[in-house]
Amino acid sequence: MLTDDDEPIDPSYAMDYIVDIMNLLYTIEKKYPIHSSFISNPSLNIITIANGSASRSSWKLTAKHRLIVVGWIIQLFYARFHLSQDAMHLCIGLFDRFLQQCITSTNGNNGFVTQKNLQLIAVATFLIAAKVEETHHPPVDELVYVTDHTYTSDQVKRMEKIILHELRFELNRPTSLQFLRRYSFISSASDEQHAIGKFLIDMSLLDVSCIDLLPSLIAASATYIARYILNENQPSTFEQCWPHDLQIRSPYKTLQSLSNGIQMLARCINNYLSGNSSKEYEILVKRYDNEQLLKVSSYCIQQRTLIHKLANESLE
Repeated sequence: MLTDDDEPIDPSYAMDYIVDIMNLLYTIEKKYPIHSSFISNPSLNIITIANGSASRSSWKLTAKHRLIVVGWIIQLFYARFHLSQDAMHLCIGLFDRFLQQCITSTNGNNGFVTQKNLQLIAVATFLIAAKVEETHHPPVDELVYVTDHTYTSDQVKRMEKIILHELRFELNRPTSLQFLRRYSFISSASDEQHAIGKFLIDMSLLDVSCIDLLPSLIAASATYIARYILNENQPSTFEQCWPHDLQIRSPYKTLQSLSNGIQMLARCINNYLSGNSSKEYEILVKRYDNEQLLKVSSYCIQQRTLIHKLANESLE
């Protein structure tokens, strides 16, 4: 458990309760793990009903399918509806959790996950996340419109109920953004550091290899990488990238505890910089190449050598 005896008292940050809050978040993220193995499943045997009789069809959920849908979700949040980063991260977490729940279920619920239903599931998780995080959510009819009327309002509402039922209304798995804010606060992060962290955790949403990482580890790795590439005095030490305050106020005490997350996240960015990523990443690169967000995506591109080093060299 964490201790924070030296935390400053600030009612607006709920510092009287922050240790309990963070310990709860660390507990909850472990309660709802997501494993990428549900995507690499070689085949899904889906039962469909045609003319009153059951027929079997085989469909394989791939990382490419997920990438396309998650890229579309990101576009909806940032370009179409201009909703919060919190809602977007919650939405994609719910999307992955529902897919995992259905595909790994022994109760025959994998019938919900078909190629035709992927976008419907995405729209329904969008609606749930917007209801949780936003003051006002887009009307269901508008969500139907963005699917080019592929689905009806009733189908969206029905899928929303299915998702809530399958997840037992347990929607409070923390996101990497929640942990990133905490780590930025503890480390007295500059605006640049926090913006780079936000860019990195957004990029991780598209990379199937990052699904297995705990949200807190993604946030910690993003903080480490941001401080690493911002440090003008290379080579950077562990204490420079992950200061003592972060070591004592997080579960990540050593470089070894962070190394897997740092390398996976650095490889995600390095793959894009090497031209090995899909067009979906361009949505985020363009968004963060903005004066308001300090053009941090351009800065990361300028620091490709350091990112390549983190991605490929042993951190032990």
